[in-house]
Amino acid sequence: MNRAELPDDKGMLFLYETPQNLSFWMKNTLIPLDVIFLDETRIVINIESAEIEPDVSDKDLKRYNSTSPAQFVVEINQGLSILYGTDEGTLAFVEYM
Repeated sequence: MNRAELPDDKGMLFLYETPQNLSFWMKNTLIPLDVIFLDETRIVINIESAEIEPDVSDKDLKRYNSTSPAQFVVEINQGLSILYGTDEGTLAFVEYM
C-alpha cells in the first residue's frame, strides 16, 4: 500500500502457513499490479491484473481471488507476468530475505 513505484526486478511476497482461498484488494495502492497466486508447491494457480481504484470505498473495491487454495502470493508490476511468460501451471522460483 502507498507505494508510488516498484522496480521491475522486485516484487512483494505474501506467505501463509497453510493453503487457503485468498482475496486481495487494491486499497491505497498507487500502481497497477499482477497478483500471482501460488499453491504450496509454488505452482501458479492464477494471475489477476489488479487496477488502481482511487477514491473508491472499501465495500466497493474489487476483490482479486485465488481460484483454489493458495499458500503464496506475489505482486509485481502489471504486465510483467505476460512479459516473463508466467501463466497458470508455471513453477515459480521465489527468493526472499
